[in-house]
This record gives sequence, C-alpha cells and structure tokens, in this order.
Amino acid sequence: MPPRSKTATKVAVSAQTKILVAVVSIVAFGLAAVGYGYGFGFGSIRPTSLTTTRQATKPIVKPIEKPPVVNSVGGVPQIAPPAWPTFTKLPLFSTTLANMDVDLYKFQLSYKPSESFQLKQLVFAFEANAGFTLSSLHNLRLSKGSMNMNLNDYDITCPSCGGDVKSGTVTYGASPYGFLVVTMKGEEWVSGSGSVYTLHGTLSGVTAGSKLKITPYRVSTPKIANGYLTNNSIEPFMLSYPNIVNIDTTNPPKAASSPADFAGIFVWSVSSTGYHNSNTGLKGGSSDWYSDIEMESSQLTQELSL
Repeated sequence: MPPRSKTATKVAVSAQTKILVAVVSIVAFGLAAVGYGYGFGFGSIRPTSLTTTRQATKPIVKPIEKPPVVNSVGGVPQIAPPAWPTFTKLPLFSTTLANMDVDLYKFQLSYKPSESFQLKQLVFAFEANAGFTLSSLHNLRLSKGSMNMNLNDYDITCPSCGGDVKSGTVTYGASPYGFLVVTMKGEEWVSGSGSVYTLHGTLSGVTAGSKLKITPYRVSTPKIANGYLTNNSIEPFMLSYPNIVNIDTTNPPKAASSPADFAGIFVWSVSSTGYHNSNTGLKGGSSDWYSDIEMESSQLTQELSL
C-alpha cells in the first residue's frame, strides 16, 4: 500500500479532532445539566428565565362568574358565558364643541383572544348644561375605525326626543338629560382583538360656556340575565320602539303586550345555546342574548365644552 500523503493525514487528524471535541462538548453539557439539577456545575452555566414580568392594567369591565338565575321554573335556562366583553373608553382628538360634525364618544369593544361576540345594543346617557339645548344635535352616526358604518345596519334612538336621531333631531323640554340607544338591525360581530367605534353628530347653536357629557348608561345594580330579544318595554326610557330591544326570560316568549324582564343596557351574545338568531323571541330568535355587562362607570364619562 502506498504511503498516505501529508494532506490526507492532516484531514484524517482534523476529522478525528472534531469528533473528539464534539464528544467532549456533549459530555460537558450533560455534566452541566446534571450539576444544575443537583445544585452544582460549571460556574459559567446559569439557567435563564424566559418569564417576563408585565404590569397588569385594571380592566374597565369586571368579570363575574355567572349571571343570576331568574325564572328558574319554566324560564329560560341561565348560561354563564365563557368570557365577558370589554368596554374601553378612548380619548377624543378634540373635546371642543363646535357648530359642525363633532366626535362625541370613542370606545373600543373587545373579547377573549381568537373568539368573537355579537353586539346588539348599547345605551348612552347625555347631559347638557342649562345654557345649551340639544335641539340642534342631529345626523348622529356611528363609525367603525375611520369609516362610517352603513346607515342601514343600525339605528340610533332617543326615546324621550321623539325617536330616530340619525335623520331627526335630539330635542327635549326643560330636562337637560336624555338617552341615545344604539341598536344593530342585525348584529355586529366583534372579534377578540377588538374594534374601535365613534359616536358623532352635527351640532349647531353652540355658544361660549356650552357643555355636554356623554356616558355609557349604567343602572345602580346591574341585573344580568340571558333570554329572548323583545321590543316590549321595561325601563321608563326604554319605551316600546320597534328598533329598541330588551330581554325576555320567559319560555316560551311573552306576548307583545307584556313587559320585558330585563332592560337591554348592553345587549350581546356568544351563541352559547347552539341555535342563534338576532330576531325577537316571537319571530324565532334565540334565547342566548345577555342584558348587560358589569362595567366601572366612574371614569367613562366624556365631557365636551366650548
């Protein structure tokens, strides 16, 4: 056999050296792992934590385990949803009143990651100071993101002002208070990541000293239950309008002349019964609509002034 060349010998030695280094590295890593498990090892090896600490923010919506059971005999079965929607007030670009189209309230709705809920209705309360009548607030609109939503997809009603305020005008007598009820004609799907909405309208007659406050309407003690949608009234301001819904927990649904059981303050659903329909109960709708959410209202008021 002819003698191996110097180059071939170097390649062989290099290969053997690489193999030896790899074996030594594996053994060293194994010893380090064992040493870590028993509290000793190579001084340069330390476990690295992959957990980071993130400061939790206080949610505006307080989750509750389940809604109260109502009409337990012969009523709609009460089902706790897997999660509760989150309502977050967002800052307006400007809080100055003007005789033009003005953003009145901006908010974000969101849900648990990778899931959605269906919005049907939410209610805002408004209050003006004595020197500012809202007889000139008109053409109310709801935008989603930077675009106005289709006018055929929702209604905005002021029960104490004569009804529709998308095309009509918000008016009232001596009382500086009123309610704006935003109702989807079908339902608005809100993804877990959330969507941003803005309530806006055209103002006229604004003068120096004018003030306006808008707040998501809350009751002193939230009463939350799931049931059928109904146009029947229950609260004094929630009159029987064909485009305002409340909650009926009777099974089967009540007649049109009977009062509702729960006011539709924040009406939403997660299709929890399997069958889901946004019609009223008397028109084949489902009983998986919730009447409200628990919400911290102390910091939700938006005030505008001039």
